[in-house]
Amino acid sequence: MCQEFALAVDERRLDLGPVVLFQPRVVAENSDQILKALNAGQADGKRLIVRPAYGEHFRLLRLSAATDAEPAPVPLRLPGFPEPR
Repeated sequence: MCQEFALAVDERRLDLGPVVLFQPRVVAENSDQILKALNAGQADGKRLIVRPAYGEHFRLLRLSAATDAEPAPVPLRLPGFPEPR
């Protein structure tokens, strides 16, 4: 869970507030660097960069929009918009 989340949209900042990001398949881009820092006891302040694998996307849920105790992703069903994988 992320307490403060914002997106850059057309050079503007869109604050979404608290969100949950979800993606079951991710790749760590800088895993070698992070593992070396962890093994050396120097990982404080380092950031692990992850991205969805296989061209997929992160799913995001605004906590203020959650209507269920255990939310689940659902298709958007927008005409002309391909569903994210």
